[in-house]
Amino acid sequence: MITGAIFDMDGLLFDTEKIYQKIWFELAQERGIKLDHSFTRRISGTSGEEALRTISEFFNTDEPTVIQKECGKKMIEATKESVPVKPGVYEMLDFLKEKGLHIIVASGSSCEQIRNNLAVSNTSQYFDDIVGGTELKYGKPAPNIFLYAAEKIRCDSHDCFVFEDSPNGIKAAYAAACHPIMIPDMTKPSEEIRSICDLVCKDMHEALEMIRNIYF
Repeated sequence: MITGAIFDMDGLLFDTEKIYQKIWFELAQERGIKLDHSFTRRISGTSGEEALRTISEFFNTDEPTVIQKECGKKMIEATKESVPVKPGVYEMLDFLKEKGLHIIVASGSSCEQIRNNLAVSNTSQYFDDIVGGTELKYGKPAPNIFLYAAEKIRCDSHDCFVFEDSPNGIKAAYAAACHPIMIPDMTKPSEEIRSICDLVCKDMHEALEMIRNIYF
């Protein structure tokens, strides 16, 4: 029985991955670095040590936290008044709330960024709690963030949906023994990723329709 729903944020609830990528490339340009586009795939969905290693490698720096914090500040500034909500998000949240599921955000972004996005999008009331990437040492694709999220909403990870847009997030959800549901954003799923998903959907509307038919 499904009792919990764990949501990634950027690229899944909100169309913010493109904003992040614009900021990353601006930060690189300011430092005279030509950022390889594989950075987008590598950084998407990550947090903790994995994100810092990726920043160190692509920005050729021993101080990745400085760049990460600068990116975070620019992101808060870019989203302080509005954030683009993905189609079908409100309908999905309404449905899961009606079914009595415990709902949480588990994102590689900071808690400050999560609270900002939920507030300006008027979605705070749907969520029982949040988990930010800065709370854990090991980010996605490690399972820690989803195990911790399930614990915070007092659910067994085996009984939780995880909604994700990135391969790193799906790998983390699978490793946590959750039910991974992928709604791709900037990166399309490989056959390997598809094989570990419960569902792969084109958008949140399709995911809602399939969840209604299969699980409820």
